Amino acid sequence: MDHRKLARGRAGSLLFIVCLIPFWVSETVRTLGWMILLRESGVLPALLVKLGLTAVPVELLYRDATILVGLVYTSLLSWWCRWCRAWKVWTIR
Repeated sequence: MDHRKLARGRAGSLLFIVCLIPFWVSETVRTLGWMILLRESGVLPALLVKLGLTAVPVELLYRDATILVGLVYTSLLSWWCRWCRAWKVWTIR
């Protein structure tokens, strides 16, 4: 039996979706973590007030800079995995 023909048709599609769910959950949890850190009542604005850098908590969640940081953070994981795979292939040669 060919290992590539484990599931066909609808069963293959369903199996593919089931395998992707953990990745979607992981991304959702990371996004919610960023939201908790950056919202107006979040950890980072409270720290800025406590350090005396701002008088009132600042909403950081929907700023261009923090959106960029979030995008870079989420893309770093996929970049790191590809880099490690390439490094492993390169060192074996």
